[in-house]
Amino acid sequence: MPEEYMEVYTPDELVLIEPENNAEVSEGEGVIFEWTDLYAGGGWSYSGEIRTESGGSALGFNTDGTSYTVVVPSNSAGNYLWRVIGSRSSSNAPLGLSRSDDGMSYEIEEISISYPRKLIIEPAPAD
Repeated sequence: MPEEYMEVYTPDELVLIEPENNAEVSEGEGVIFEWTDLYAGGGWSYSGEIRTESGGSALGFNTDGTSYTVVVPSNSAGNYLWRVIGSRSSSNAPLGLSRSDDGMSYEIEEISISYPRKLIIEPAPAD
């Protein structure tokens, strides 16, 4: 048996707020990605993933808050999918181990994943 064990619990998904599904933004524009976490107690870390429709990684971000601003890079026009993954270690998660009396340490990881949304990036307007 390993000395440490991780139990994984998946609560309900995070809910994305902004930008709306199929939102159109322009290159060079600042975009605020925002989501709600429905869970009290804090301690959540969030990873945002922005991928091409074919699944290639385009951009990522990490934050402890529930929003993050990204300036859309030049030459990035196209269709993208984005989602947010929240995680935290918690001794109060619903799942646990009953074998703590044998000295084995354990950690409970809570993970929450949003459904993806589409983001359409338009070329920068001509001057």
